[in-house]
Amino acid sequence: MTLFDGQPITEKEVARATRSGKPGGYADIPGTGPVGEMCKTCASAIRYGAWAKCCLYPYPTHGRATDILLRTLACRKWTKGERA
Repeated sequence: MTLFDGQPITEKEVARATRSGKPGGYADIPGTGPVGEMCKTCASAIRYGAWAKCCLYPYPTHGRATDILLRTLACRKWTKGERA
């Protein structure tokens, strides 16, 4: 599975996609939320041009380290909405 095939991505792929090797801007561990939901369907996900951030992350920065991928599986803090 690649990051651009339209499929939900796993936590391992999220880690590989970030510069530090760790998911940085997620409010909780990706994949622990409701089955079938993704960050893009969460009310806390906000899109800023080509990147997205999670409002629930305690210390967001203006850098890539706290970006999220909208196709990531939802975390346990997921709430219904479509803000992204």
